[in-house]
Amino acid sequence: MSGEKRTYVSVEERELRRLREQESCLRTVNRDLPERLNAIRQQRQEKMVKGLQSDLSRLEKDTQQRLARQHRNSQTVCNSSGENTCACLSSRIANSPAWWKTNAGSVRRLCGICRTR
Repeated sequence: MSGEKRTYVSVEERELRRLREQESCLRTVNRDLPERLNAIRQQRQEKMVKGLQSDLSRLEKDTQQRLARQHRNSQTVCNSSGENTCACLSSRIANSPAWWKTNAGSVRRLCGICRTR
């Protein structure tokens, strides 16, 4: 012997069988664990993607409704004001000095949003 010290214990047959069954169960769990973890991760990722798609759809719908509402409001202002510039162009002018510099001479042209002059 190479200096190893061995100790022997006696175990009842029933206890040994129980321990071997537990060992077998642990091996099965260890073997199946990576596959189960991947399945759980994939389910979680799919759920998250569906949630994001739902959120995106809701955001797009809300944005379209808001834009339509703004468009309707600007048409009402443009049609009722009788001015040469509509609210759409006025808001562009107010929000973008660069737009005003490039388009100052053509403010009376057709508005691309509400189609008024």
